[in-house]
Amino acid sequence: MNAKLMSITVPVLIFLATVIVGSYIVFYSLNLDSKKFEEVKETPKEALVMGVNTEAKEVIDTSNATPVCESFTKFSNGEEDESEFSFEVIAYETDSIDSIEKVKFSILNATTNESVKEYMCNMADQKKVAEDGSKCLNSINKKDSTEKVKSVLSGVVFPSSGDYFIKAVVESSDGTFSKCVVTKNNE
Repeated sequence: MNAKLMSITVPVLIFLATVIVGSYIVFYSLNLDSKKFEEVKETPKEALVMGVNTEAKEVIDTSNATPVCESFTKFSNGEEDESEFSFEVIAYETDSIDSIEKVKFSILNATTNESVKEYMCNMADQKKVAEDGSKCLNSINKKDSTEKVKSVLSGVVFPSSGDYFIKAVVESSDGTFSKCVVTKNNE
């Protein structure tokens, strides 16, 4: 071979050998890592870290967690011709940084699903009387790291004609919210 061809061929062969060997090393090490990962997945309770058996712990992220609406009940004073109703919401906050700010009650038209009246029961106000005479009574029960709230909207009168229902939403200080489902109907 002549010297000029040899000076081009040798660096090209060295380059190709380096790429092939390097690729083999990379793919082999990735394969080993995936096998180790599968072994750890099979035993989630324990893992081997630097030769020491450790217990795996699940970390639950509680940031921006929604509040939990535990119950939403509707009740009247027990008389059949009674037109005033009361609604009670019990909820708790799952995010340790935030707290429940308010419970929003909405009277909705059953056919159009549009709100005809809204009541805001702010936790900062223990007692609030609305223009129509209905009342919000709020209480907060702090136990350990959780905070349980109770909000009662009483003296609600539905419009005289049409079909209506009420919805409740628990709102947290970070803007997250939870819709409440009626769990009990005492009439």
